[in-house]
Amino acid sequence: MNRRLVLALLLLFLSTNAFAAAPKRLCMDVVKALPYALAGVNKKNFVYTLQRQGQAYFVLIVSKNTQGNDKSGSNPYMPWRLIERQGQSLNYCLIAAGKSVELLTSMEQAPTPHKYGMPGSGYSRCSSGSGAMSEFGVRVWANKELGESMILHLNPSVGDRNFTLLASSDNRHWILLDQKQEGTGLGPTCYYARGDGFVTHEDFPLPKAQ
Repeated sequence: MNRRLVLALLLLFLSTNAFAAAPKRLCMDVVKALPYALAGVNKKNFVYTLQRQGQAYFVLIVSKNTQGNDKSGSNPYMPWRLIERQGQSLNYCLIAAGKSVELLTSMEQAPTPHKYGMPGSGYSRCSSGSGAMSEFGVRVWANKELGESMILHLNPSVGDRNFTLLASSDNRHWILLDQKQEGTGLGPTCYYARGDGFVTHEDFPLPKAQ
């Protein structure tokens, strides 16, 4: 993904007003990004592009923690945005946004009795149960597939599901897990997507809002 496209995506999806107006999804042609002002993400940041066969299908923007904890006092304040490409088009959708990110420990050596995968893998895509233990089981298997990994758990304030990103330490492969919010709890944990390329941009220069 070239810098011009990353910039256009940032212009589209970093508007907090747009998030408030679209609690689940905001989809738009990337060309229409330019009128949008930037807000909500720190100039100290990480921009991750998640690729399949050389094309970016997800972009995760995460602010570095420079302002202490969030209002609850329990999590570091790190506003983030997750956007997803719609097939082969230039339409991208905001699928989740939040204010805190949890860095989890890589547990590729941990035992797990079950195997999971995307459709066509021969394994179940989702856990049979819900809650923390089922999430842990799916995450451990994904971690075992990738080997030593960076693992980010994304706590959403916009969107209808939690996401967990696992990226192998060699930046060659990634897996994105999701756990849909159901009423006051969380449903089964599932393989949402996976790919074969992971690129990190640190302190991506955000333009000033017009």
